[in-house]
Amino acid sequence: MELHSITFPGLPEPYNVAPASHLDDKNNPHGVTAAQVRALPNTGGTLNGSLILSGENARLTLEDTDTNSKITMYKNAGVSGGTVMDYGFSIQDFSAVDGVRDSLILCRNQPLAKKLRLLVRKDDDSGDTAYNIYGTHNKPTPAEIGAHPNTWMPSAEQVGAAPAGYGLGETAVVKAWSEVDTLKVNGIYRFTDISLGSIGMPATYGLVAVFASYSSEAWQYLYPNRGETPVLLRHCSAGTWNEWEWVNPPMQLGVEYRTTERWNGKAVYTKLFNFGNLPNTTEKRVSMGFADGEIKAIVGIEGLVYADNGSTVTIEEPNNTTTYINGGYITVASETDRSTQTATFKIKYLKD
Repeated sequence: MELHSITFPGLPEPYNVAPASHLDDKNNPHGVTAAQVRALPNTGGTLNGSLILSGENARLTLEDTDTNSKITMYKNAGVSGGTVMDYGFSIQDFSAVDGVRDSLILCRNQPLAKKLRLLVRKDDDSGDTAYNIYGTHNKPTPAEIGAHPNTWMPSAEQVGAAPAGYGLGETAVVKAWSEVDTLKVNGIYRFTDISLGSIGMPATYGLVAVFASYSSEAWQYLYPNRGETPVLLRHCSAGTWNEWEWVNPPMQLGVEYRTTERWNGKAVYTKLFNFGNLPNTTEKRVSMGFADGEIKAIVGIEGLVYADNGSTVTIEEPNNTTTYINGGYITVASETDRSTQTATFKIKYLKD
């Protein structure tokens, strides 16, 4: 028997309906609301419990309907060779403006490891940028954060200290000449690029010994690696180095040397220059090459004469020769013919 309709006397339409047509009506003829069946409206609302999305590739997508940009969240897992592999949790951001998809992935550094890390994956396939996540139960190793192990012991050079034993009995520490001003602790240092040609130091390699009494006061002694043994030194006071001074200058012709010698508390300079041939029963005057006012006082003069027979005598021999300095010139007056002899003069003078 087919039931086509049921009629209840006294009831108006639509209460008198055909059962089949009522069953086929999917337009909610009774006006049931989502709240009445405890469902979440498609206009949004609040869930008071857990939401579980179940499926092989279950994903939750948040879409901005104005721009069609989306954020998709999903569990990154799978089965490989019968083994469940869990690679973490992914958030993918899609920009409808330029079509770029970038991902933020919270995962383990290996599929079955316990350490977590955060991956930033760009849409341009340039590779992942990984950031390890550390906590109380997952502390980083020294190597992971670029640190030395706790057994590491820095060298004296690495911490700016003098070597063990202040370099005595050891090979000197190699330094660049640009670092020489920073050496204010006891030690011995070796250089291969010394640059002191402007003060008459021809060697480019040598040793520097540093003797320090305080952090702001020290002495440096420079020993060039040469056949002869010229020595220079300088003093640092209140953190500032004074000029290099010669203990025993090599006395090259025409080179000015500031020496450790003092005259009335002032630095004495010295210079050797060629006078040329001596005069013949007359006077000869030669410029010493100083600018006006450069020299404040002459404090010493020595002359050495080279005779034509290869012997050497002092400028005062014979006694009929006089030497004097005036106005930046040196003058030799001789009562005899000494023109076959040549002379060099070493003068000492003050500049301050």
